Amino acid sequence: MRRSLKWALSGAASCAAAGMVVTLLVSQPDAPAGAQIVVPQGQDSELPVTTQPPQSTVSVLLPTPSVGPAPSSPDAQPPPSSSTSARTPKPAPPPQQAPERTPPQPQGVDFQAENATIRNGRIESNHAGFTGSGFVDYDNEVGSSVEWTVTALATTSVNVVFRYTNASSENRPMDITVNGIKTASVNFPPTNGWEDWRTLTIRVNLLAGTSKIRATATTSNGGPNVDKITVV
Repeated sequence: MRRSLKWALSGAASCAAAGMVVTLLVSQPDAPAGAQIVVPQGQDSELPVTTQPPQSTVSVLLPTPSVGPAPSSPDAQPPPSSSTSARTPKPAPPPQQAPERTPPQPQGVDFQAENATIRNGRIESNHAGFTGSGFVDYDNEVGSSVEWTVTALATTSVNVVFRYTNASSENRPMDITVNGIKTASVNFPPTNGWEDWRTLTIRVNLLAGTSKIRATATTSNGGPNVDKITVV
């Protein structure tokens, strides 16, 4: 009777100790797989039994990300909004055309009347507005003239611009010749006084080299006062 009770108490103590060890091992999730569970045995039991715990699946709960905008870095660019991406791109502006350049106007060459060959006329400076050192006052007779010598690099057609005044009440007609060949007969109409200088243009042909342009009065009133000609 005593021997049976002794074994019963010994078995109960062993079971209680084993349960405590198992409980401690299971409650520690960091125990590595394959840890040995030692169950104490009675004095008459055999060597300690080593058992391998059954494999189990461990679920790890990650922390829930916080709701809100993520911190932006200095180089981070905001994502394009749906309205921006859906917007139709503006067409590129048409290329601007460079303004057309105005071709340079030909510069004329002045030939002063007071430096020309004068026949039946005189150099005067008594009426203001002339250029150079004076102008030519034709004598009131047929045949009075002024002849200019000009030079052309090649045979060409040019404009000859006469600068003149005519304070009389009538036209002062003159014949224009180039190298002795009559080119035109021109009327120089009246102006508003002897200081009202005006221009009159004719077209003539020049030969390569030197040419002589002469303006000769064809009436007894002579020619107008002539300041210069400009060859353009």
